[in-house]
Amino acid sequence: MTQAARATPLRVTSPLPPPSIPPTLLLVGAGSPDNQGFGLERIAAAHRVILIDQVASDWARRHLAGHTSCDLGDPASVVSAAIRLAQIVPVGGVLAGSAVRVGLAAQVARRLGLPAPAARGVRASHDTAFARRLLTLAQVPTLRTAHAASESAAVREAALLGYPVLVRPDVPGPSSGCRADTPDGLRRAYRTVSTASSDKVGVLVEELGQGSDASIEGVLDGSGQLAVTAIVRTTSGTWPVPATGHAVDASDPLLADAGLRAHAAAAVRAVGLKRGPVHIPLRLTAHGYRLLSVQPVLAADLVPRLVELATGVDLPRAAATAVMGGRPLVEPTQHRAAAVRFLSPPAAGYLESAQTGAPLGAEWLERFRWTRHLGTYVHGPEAASFTDRLAQFIVTGRDREQCLARLGLVEEQTVLRIRPHIVVHSCVW
Repeated sequence: MTQAARATPLRVTSPLPPPSIPPTLLLVGAGSPDNQGFGLERIAAAHRVILIDQVASDWARRHLAGHTSCDLGDPASVVSAAIRLAQIVPVGGVLAGSAVRVGLAAQVARRLGLPAPAARGVRASHDTAFARRLLTLAQVPTLRTAHAASESAAVREAALLGYPVLVRPDVPGPSSGCRADTPDGLRRAYRTVSTASSDKVGVLVEELGQGSDASIEGVLDGSGQLAVTAIVRTTSGTWPVPATGHAVDASDPLLADAGLRAHAAAAVRAVGLKRGPVHIPLRLTAHGYRLLSVQPVLAADLVPRLVELATGVDLPRAAATAVMGGRPLVEPTQHRAAAVRFLSPPAAGYLESAQTGAPLGAEWLERFRWTRHLGTYVHGPEAASFTDRLAQFIVTGRDREQCLARLGLVEEQTVLRIRPHIVVHSCVW
């Protein structure tokens, strides 16, 4: 790929956009190289991209046509910067660089007169309880959520929902919670959550639903039609450990499930999305699938790369083309499988050594990358986050089962040594 010239911050020099400049895509926030680097590379190969962010790191700059420095914590300044940019370059679409920038990107798009998610869609992308209420109203199968104003009410709601449950503050937006597996655990979780909440408005008791995790990855074109491009199967550790891996199989049987496709389309309509990327997390329970939320953003965790390796569909490029008002290419050109695994610390402490005997030259091992440096502190399973992941590797194969076997082979040949340093932290009872 031919790389763009090194980008420099833009300055307003003329109120009239030069006619020779093609439509520009504004990217709000770059994200991280491990999660969003692949997507930006693919988008920039097809579209002129200008980044709005505090800084443009070296990994992002080589793919940008320009960058304007702006504090993303100040929405008014971001919108003003976007308006100034639109005075000197034609802007054809706005895309959020990560899930946390969805609301900000929507504000920018609306001020520029471009299609944007409805306000309820922005809220639903980060407010689980609100999203589930919308899905329930649209008769889309989801997990149940109940408000509890007291400890005794929380115990009753948990009994109705069935254990395990998640107890969270009943506040708009994202919030952490505590898992409870028993009535006594529920009482402890309620006290922890209600003590931490300054609003004292009660808690949410959420059904967790026993089962495996998955997601629908798709693209909405300008007509509002949802094209489902892939089903992602996710492997997770014991809650609250983040996902340990994902797999995409072009022959996944869920792709042929007409009911799931209909419910996904209904979910998109319920939250008011317009066009661009669609990420719908699922829980696959013994009683059927449950849609958890709807997010107008590309999936993180290298999922777009897995989609491309398995199906040939360039998901970031398709999403960007849709945002820019074009017709996205979403027809699969190959049928295989791909999977990624993230190595998480087995215990809290300092990473002393890390080595692998994985067959780095094998055609099926697409990448192996260490993501933490020796000597750094990492949290144990009870408090691990995405930033504690030690390594990532991607494999390909004829189907998901072969990919999982190859992931296991790589992991078996990778050895870590951590000098223990225990920090007590638990919100699971």
